[in-house]
Amino acid sequence: MKNLFSSLIAMAFVATLLSLSGTKTDHVGAWKGEDQSKLNYVHLAANGNAYFINKNDTTGGESFKIHEGTAEMVYEVNYETAPKSLDFIIRMKKSKTEMSRMKSIFEFDKQGRMRLCMHFTGEARPSSFEKDRTLTLSKK
Repeated sequence: MKNLFSSLIAMAFVATLLSLSGTKTDHVGAWKGEDQSKLNYVHLAANGNAYFINKNDTTGGESFKIHEGTAEMVYEVNYETAPKSLDFIIRMKKSKTEMSRMKSIFEFDKQGRMRLCMHFTGEARPSSFEKDRTLTLSKK
């Protein structure tokens, strides 16, 4: 009986810790940039599609035209790394051939805003939040 009670207490403690740490879908949604001179919106869909809006110009999404044909922008997220990683991938819609990958890192602040630091195609993933490459985004 004592072991059962101890096990229940331990499971309750672990469940409490997990609920405080957020979920692995906290990134999903429409995020508005706080600095209007940079990216205006980042949209991360639950189905893995992504797009950016900058001054009424949309980049990415489920289907858009590029030189080679029809493409899509998807993302891959990893909550197990520190800091968390987020890659934006442009690939051909039909063949799924990857055309480019933008590597980034992100974190959430105490207000629930996302800090996102991006490196462009061909650059290594950022290892820290560089001031000139980091966006602060609020969930819409």
